[in-house]
Amino acid sequence: VRGHLLTRGRVSLAAFGDLDLDRFDALLELLAAALAAPRAGDGTRRAITVDGQVEVVLHPPTDPAATCRLTTTQGVLTSPAYEVEIALEADALEAREVADTGPVAREQVG
Repeated sequence: VRGHLLTRGRVSLAAFGDLDLDRFDALLELLAAALAAPRAGDGTRRAITVDGQVEVVLHPPTDPAATCRLTTTQGVLTSPAYEVEIALEADALEAREVADTGPVAREQVG
């Protein structure tokens, strides 16, 4: 299920649109992990799943008052208009190395 949530770079949380319940649960798990991670100096939060396979980076909303809606078969979630990056950890690590951003704090999550 997480494979269907992978993004190609940074996307609006609203870009996920309508989600089936399994994908919605997986997305919530990733978002919860990122929200539990420490905030970096630029406001982003970065987390890696316990299995080490997926990295999620949550970017703060550009407009703090903006919201987005995710629709599921069970209802609608209204959230701050975060931007998110979800990548396989190997791909994310390679991208960081290419960008030469230096060491990145990593938070492992369930």
